[in-house]
Amino acid sequence: MYLLIYLTPYNSINILYQQEAEAQERVVSSTTITLPPLAYKQNYKGLWDQIYSEILLSLDVKGPVKTLVCAEESNFWFDKVIQSKNIKVISAKEALAVCNVPIIHIGEQNIYSGDNINKWFSFKESAENIDNSLQNRYLFGPKSVESIWEKSLEEALVREKIYSKFNSLDNNFLKSIEEFYISGEAFCNYKNLSELLLMVLDSINEQGFWTFHFDDKLLLNPLLPLFLEEKENVVEFVLQYPFLSAAHIFTAPSLSQVNILFEDRKEQILSVKKEGVYLIPSVGKEEITVKMKLGKTSYDKKLSPSELGIVFDTRKRPLQLSHSRAERLKIRETLRKQLSSWKG
Repeated sequence: MYLLIYLTPYNSINILYQQEAEAQERVVSSTTITLPPLAYKQNYKGLWDQIYSEILLSLDVKGPVKTLVCAEESNFWFDKVIQSKNIKVISAKEALAVCNVPIIHIGEQNIYSGDNINKWFSFKESAENIDNSLQNRYLFGPKSVESIWEKSLEEALVREKIYSKFNSLDNNFLKSIEEFYISGEAFCNYKNLSELLLMVLDSINEQGFWTFHFDDKLLLNPLLPLFLEEKENVVEFVLQYPFLSAAHIFTAPSLSQVNILFEDRKEQILSVKKEGVYLIPSVGKEEITVKMKLGKTSYDKKLSPSELGIVFDTRKRPLQLSHSRAERLKIRETLRKQLSSWKG
């Protein structure tokens, strides 16, 4: 039995993991607790014991458990964890380095400014006001989103994180995989799956096909250190655990027509000549076969159901962001309406 802890600047994300069980049953329980604000770090001496006790209590653990703690080395908490016979501290970078599962991890370690995220913001707002809110977030941690303004800030921040992460990837990374998992503590308060899909689509500049899984329970974060201890077990777990299958994504600027074959042998021909985002929603547990031709390459794929369905994005790549806020918001709103109408 392992207690796995992932320390972020604001939260402790924790799970009990039983490596002897079948893959889908290895997570015994999970919890998230809020850490004391960074603003009070001068009072943090000796606080780790209290936090560790709170974690044990929240997971209903009565005694010491073999504990792996994962944190960013730049995180204030990294050096505050008291190592003992039962507790080992591992850097998140070290853990990710040995992970051979394609995980796109959106963290909280980077500092963003109003200039970075203003292009995604729904309101005409000064960079100074955004910076003030981001500084409060850095000092006191993210809070529950209540107002429309706060929701816009949260979405803009997550959008910039995803956009910058995808654009920092090696050009051949996405070309070499068909499935990826998106995870990270940035999603602690994030629930809007269709908006998340739109963020991912807006950040992919490669032509190709992917199945996009979302770690909605944030299990991958604390599991990171286990890659160093029980690599084969945890890889098996990741590949077999029923993570949320968000959508099957085709980015195909030159695509004009798709043939959709349903299990009852009914066939639908979808015209995608006009640039845009097209979505075929999932129906129950039915598998759908997609037949299409891109240039000289023919695709014939049988796809399992996903939360949002199958998405065809025929917008030209690389995507060009307009300098006009009104134009950017118009494009986003059009895409949002289509996604929400399909989902509804």
